[in-house]
Amino acid sequence: MRNTLILFCLFLALGGTGAAVPNRQERPFGVFNDMELERKGVVTLKSAEELGVERTRLVIHWALVEPRKGKWNFAIADRMIAMHREAGIEMLITLHSVSPWATRKAGNHLTFLASPPKDMADYENFVRTMVARYKESVKYWQIENEVFDKRYGPSIFWDGSKEEYVNLLRHAHKVIHAADPSAKVVQAGFAHELFVLQNEDYPFFIKADKGKVKEFFEYLIERGGPFCDALDFHQYYEPESVVKELALLKSTMERFGCHKELITTEAGDIDLRLFRVHMSRPEKPVPVVAGLLAIPSVKSELSRIMKGGVSPSEYSNFGIFLKRDPNAGPMLEKYQAQGLVKRLVLSLAHGVSQFYAAWMKDQEKPMDWYFGMMSLIDTDGRKKPHYYAYRQMIRELKGFSSVKEINPPAGARAVCFSFAGREPLWVAWSTGRARTFDFSSVTKAGKLKATHIITRRGETDKDALVESITSSSVPLDETPLILECER
Repeated sequence: MRNTLILFCLFLALGGTGAAVPNRQERPFGVFNDMELERKGVVTLKSAEELGVERTRLVIHWALVEPRKGKWNFAIADRMIAMHREAGIEMLITLHSVSPWATRKAGNHLTFLASPPKDMADYENFVRTMVARYKESVKYWQIENEVFDKRYGPSIFWDGSKEEYVNLLRHAHKVIHAADPSAKVVQAGFAHELFVLQNEDYPFFIKADKGKVKEFFEYLIERGGPFCDALDFHQYYEPESVVKELALLKSTMERFGCHKELITTEAGDIDLRLFRVHMSRPEKPVPVVAGLLAIPSVKSELSRIMKGGVSPSEYSNFGIFLKRDPNAGPMLEKYQAQGLVKRLVLSLAHGVSQFYAAWMKDQEKPMDWYFGMMSLIDTDGRKKPHYYAYRQMIRELKGFSSVKEINPPAGARAVCFSFAGREPLWVAWSTGRARTFDFSSVTKAGKLKATHIITRRGETDKDALVESITSSSVPLDETPLILECER
């Protein structure tokens, strides 16, 4: 069985503390709501409104709006943007240089792989037209998604070099600011693999030169920094790795004098790539993977799909199996709720101004792949526990004025949110075995109100358990608690 799991994991490889951080954005809560792929956009937008998110990230391909040179079709884009504007939800638009006629590698509106334009004047006209048309509704424009230099390794999103991407960014930056001086240009989101490949805590799986990965990462910050207003990074794997990733990102930015807004437009759990981490790092197992592998049905399914090799459909279907298995599903959903809350509060505490959960709704096959099971809503429309956990956090944190991570004892984490005109709020959890945190060091309140986040299917945020804690010593486990003073 061990050899089977190792082979399965190899297959997957194909695919603090300190000063308080001010709330630089009044509306930090978002979700990646890619309505171009989700045909039932009205349903997902209504759910986003109910959730309380204030931002969405949408993707628009060049091919979608200009399928032929000079022949524009804004029907889908107009509808998407109008719906969000009417709902009072701000948008970040990711523009993809994908065209059947204008780009080096031809593609359509559903093609992932972008490439440099044949004629930069055509690309500038595309960007200028988009910004001029939607500048009253859209202020954040992202140029491409998870680019990588194809000379260093394969990429499913960018068929070009790092120099070609920075050149594209330079032209887009010029055109966007000319069309709308108040607009913000966002660099392509750093793929999470770029952090994994530079993190000694994780095994090295991808066939890419570590030095070249570092060179690419630094090049985009040093050379691309002057042509953007914000940097985006994507976070997967384990929730608390975000602190180390942000430290690397910020130290590199500081070294090159790149002082930009930090946002994260993709944040999700559970990442099936954690299976390979778990199997190749037995001295430091991944708890959620260990728990899933202890379920007989999960072991049986893995054994079955490994016979004769794993096909792409079997790979996708394993993620679907996990979320639908009666034993694995609840564990998966609890971990998703825990992970979303941890990612959110740690991101905000360490300088992220906009946070987008990935994704709004699971896609129907063939899009119901291993990232798809991370979504807040299932394919049948049922809201998952982390939907309600996110709604709890949005409600509790709305209007915070500053945030900082405080110093709990070893084996725990705690983040403090301050507000104008009301008492502070803490979010705390254990990073190991269950333990306690003495809150007398941060508050003199005689009593604390503890709100438990939602982690089970069938419960909404209205069902959240709330209890009073009269002792300053608060018991913690791996599920975050929301703590407030009771006077």
